[in-house]
Amino acid sequence: MHQGPAGKLVHPRYVIAVKDLARSAAFYRDVLGFTVHEMGDPGWRWFQRDACAILAGECPDALRAAELGDHSYFAYIEVDGVDALHAELVRRGVERTKPLCDEPWGMREFGIRTIDGHRLMFGARPGGARTEQAVPVLPGDDLRAARAFYVGALGFSVRYESTEDGRSGILGLERGTLRLTIDCPMAGHGRDACVSLEVDSVDRYYLDWRDRVAILRPPKDEPWGARTFDLADPFGNTIFVISAAPASMPLPAARLRTVGREAGDAPRRREEMAEMTSVIALVTGASRGAGRGIALELGAAGAIVYVTGRSVAGGPTTDSVPGTIDQTARDVSARGGLGIAVRCDHTDDANVGALFDRVRRDHGRLDLLVNNVWGGYEDPACRPLPIKPFWSSLFISGTACSRRGSARI
Repeated sequence: MHQGPAGKLVHPRYVIAVKDLARSAAFYRDVLGFTVHEMGDPGWRWFQRDACAILAGECPDALRAAELGDHSYFAYIEVDGVDALHAELVRRGVERTKPLCDEPWGMREFGIRTIDGHRLMFGARPGGARTEQAVPVLPGDDLRAARAFYVGALGFSVRYESTEDGRSGILGLERGTLRLTIDCPMAGHGRDACVSLEVDSVDRYYLDWRDRVAILRPPKDEPWGARTFDLADPFGNTIFVISAAPASMPLPAARLRTVGREAGDAPRRREEMAEMTSVIALVTGASRGAGRGIALELGAAGAIVYVTGRSVAGGPTTDSVPGTIDQTARDVSARGGLGIAVRCDHTDDANVGALFDRVRRDHGRLDLLVNNVWGGYEDPACRPLPIKPFWSSLFISGTACSRRGSARI
């Protein structure tokens, strides 16, 4: 019997073959409500809705899924609110393979067939049974102010609301697995409450919220093994955000998972990568090519990735070739990481210094630096890339400069 630590399966993804990728993408977007993302390969798209991710590859010569019989059934997706999802998809004209019903195995479920002939089943436990959890109740003065702060600034959604005048009453909020209740006014209880929100990555939430609300204290590693930061709501309640601190630097302990597709299913194979949800990474020269590819793989492993270069959305690109740091950052986030685009001329010491100063302000550390930048495109002497000018341009145009900048952190 295996005696080692048990492997943990994380972030399941489904992989399907379609004959017409553009047609399939339109169906998943317009009918099933997914968002569609580029993957850096014109033959692949990434479909995402909430925690469900589907990778679609264009295979024009493959059999249609409808011709595969029972093998066309590729996923059972458990959802919250199966009745609401069923009503939504019926309104959009989806083809059902099974009506919504309660089954003796304890699920309420329905089935659909996609435009490609794939079959999907959606199900939930009747009554929405789920793991019990304690929900903090915080005092407030005005439900409108609570909505503006928690929904407008922090990205929570409203679960329920009970009010007669819009100002007093109860407001139920959630964001992912986080739940809160705001009671306005909360008579008979003390004020200035404190609530702790446990999240997967303090740094992600800090980057998301810091420009929207006042942060009382930026992220820091605590001596008792956590990473935390604080903010306050409009009513004086302290929100204490906490996640596990990185176990060790420069990389946290790895939890292996396979990223990508097996050999034979795509032109290339991606090997196993470490789960890197606590890693702060910087990839220079990430508008396209190797830098972009490295940034995307780090994103797929869950890292926070700063991507730099001079090609930005709406502006000129190097030699007018496609690719910007903005697109790379979006694709990093689409793969499960957090992409942050920062324009930087790596031949300019001041630019590089400002970049590393920002990383230090945001996180207080940098775990991984990928020095990929070079400036040889603009130098005619580097074409057709004789050895001496190539190496000279490479190091003058960024590598040495970034090494000096990283010393600031």
